[in-house]
Amino acid sequence: GLSFGFGYASCKIPMGVNFTSINASVTVYDASSNSYYSCSNVTVSKTNGSSDTATFVAEFSSSTLTSAGCTDFNGFIFGEGDSVWLDLNLK
Repeated sequence: GLSFGFGYASCKIPMGVNFTSINASVTVYDASSNSYYSCSNVTVSKTNGSSDTATFVAEFSSSTLTSAGCTDFNGFIFGEGDSVWLDLNLK
């Protein structure tokens, strides 16, 4: 089946130049082990675009989460049947 170690989520927001990222967290359901893993140290970048839009990108690749101190993701591979929940807080 399909498997990968990288994860990104992108959100383009009208008038987003007026927002900043407070924090982001991710929860992953691993279907192969019937387990949930969470990390509250998700890296978020912001790119300002035209017409006051901004794009926020949350990076939840397993190596990045492990480097951020979320060791449950060390060597984790996303696979078929897995689910991802991302919570991005802006102000």
